[in-house]
Amino acid sequence: MEEAKKPKQLVPAKTRDLIERRNRAMEAGGPEKVSRQRRKGKMLARERIEFLLDEDSFEEMGLLVETRAVDFGLADEKLPGDGVVAGFGRIHGRGVCVYAQDFTVKGGTLGLAHARKICSVMDLGLKAKVPVIGLCDSGGARLRAPSLRSRRSWAPARAARSIRPRSPTSFSWWRA
Repeated sequence: MEEAKKPKQLVPAKTRDLIERRNRAMEAGGPEKVSRQRRKGKMLARERIEFLLDEDSFEEMGLLVETRAVDFGLADEKLPGDGVVAGFGRIHGRGVCVYAQDFTVKGGTLGLAHARKICSVMDLGLKAKVPVIGLCDSGGARLRAPSLRSRRSWAPARAARSIRPRSPTSFSWWRA
């Protein structure tokens, strides 16, 4: 007997995976965290950007970026957009670059990928000579996740500690 042929998939597996990742990223930190923000009367990061910019002018950068940190259980977590929505758009027809920290993802805390996205939108604003607008809603820096299991990530702190101040009070707080 002739084997039954499997129907051809109209969308390739890699494309389906990208669509699923995009949908997860658009959900922000998940329904529970979104509802908590709504109860507080706060807009989500994408909503704040949409409210600020002209209709349908926002182009997001780095939607699928995720943290590469593996310390403190972050290897098991998926952080959509690493807690920041960044891109460019228009306000009254004039170009701007904009980023908004997303409190629903790890409290909007600043991690490595988060910082890189903000820096890339700032670099774009500098090159395009347009204003950069930051909409901050953050719990601060994600200091617990400094590395990709690499001691190199602490190099700036070690370098700062090795600075020998010219006056007795300079940097004294740093060398605890």
